[in-house]
Amino acid sequence: MTSTKVVAGLTAAVTARFETYEGIDRCGGRLAQEIRDVVAAHQQLQRISIIAHSMGGLMARYAIGLCYNPVSRKICGLEPCHFVTLATPHFGCDADGVAQVGLAAMEGLRSQSGCC
Repeated sequence: MTSTKVVAGLTAAVTARFETYEGIDRCGGRLAQEIRDVVAAHQQLQRISIIAHSMGGLMARYAIGLCYNPVSRKICGLEPCHFVTLATPHFGCDADGVAQVGLAAMEGLRSQSGCC
């Protein structure tokens, strides 16, 4: 007997291009509803993984917070599996702080090398 795995992919429409100007909370709320709609349309789903990039990671984190049930420990009734964000400023973007560490290190290397 073979088991059938159901996979549903979602490229969020509610956070595309110019739809992001309303802020993390509004966009995250729309994303949460879009996730709920996909889950409702694919009731065979058992687990959820989320991959997001840059500001989308902040929106995804907000959406998960809206969809998470602390009693069942599930997201929209699904078992959480993976949450991956790429280049997401989870600690904010501070032009004078952590965000500039890489640039400061490059400046140090440049001044030590004697070039430029």
